[in-house]
Amino acid sequence: MKILVYIESHPIRDRFESFGFIAQKFVDMARNEYLGKDESLVEPIEIRLLMSRYYSKIRDDNKDMAPLFLSLTKEENDKIAFLNNKWVENSSAIDNWISLMKGEGEISRFYEGVFSRVWRDVYRYDVLVNWSTNGAVENFCKQYGLDYVSMELGCIRKPIYDSLYFDSYGVNGRSILGFLEFDDIKSINENIAEKLPVRTNTGKGFDSVFNPISSKWAEEIYLDVDNNVLIPLQLKDDSNCILYSKYDSMLEFLEEILPKLVASGYRCFV
Repeated sequence: MKILVYIESHPIRDRFESFGFIAQKFVDMARNEYLGKDESLVEPIEIRLLMSRYYSKIRDDNKDMAPLFLSLTKEENDKIAFLNNKWVENSSAIDNWISLMKGEGEISRFYEGVFSRVWRDVYRYDVLVNWSTNGAVENFCKQYGLDYVSMELGCIRKPIYDSLYFDSYGVNGRSILGFLEFDDIKSINENIAEKLPVRTNTGKGFDSVFNPISSKWAEEIYLDVDNNVLIPLQLKDDSNCILYSKYDSMLEFLEEILPKLVASGYRCFV
């Protein structure tokens, strides 16, 4: 099986290289899998990373893994550079990104052409892996009968461990969780406590679960735990909110849920 990992090249939030961290994770995984065992296995690696020229630092920092990397053409890189409009509210830059996530319009067709060129002329891959939501990936893979897998940050974070989430349905509002009933999810994760690490990187057992929160509100939070509700907010231009939320803003979200929670006797921490 041949896998192509596409490191998002579209400019997002005024940056061309937003996902260098995920590129480095794949480089590290490939190095551990192949170079750690036998350096002669570099050539037949059945995984490649497709990146724009703006991820040159990844290449420079990992010259031992040069066979892993595939590049866009000069014309493709130049086209992407042209797409980097100013990222402000209601801008064409955000509109382009939304169209790409939905797999619509000229922007999607351009990236579909990139995937097609690589598959046809460079590396005949079977699976295309991408970060977050990219409708061009989905369109291309369906047209060519290929599999695709999307990934995102998982729900387990530091100080326990950083996790990545892979899903062949999609991520966020498109993930497989949206197609399952609660009892299905419960049965899959009924032994989850046994799978979590006993110690964190601080050496204290489950300190992220049981250590008191360092906050001026800590006393109030712990005073009546059962009646407290934590309401974390999200970036205004978060892709999950743009595509799958019925709310146009965090304020609209709060205006609907806060009165209901307070009327039901909950204390809310936003």
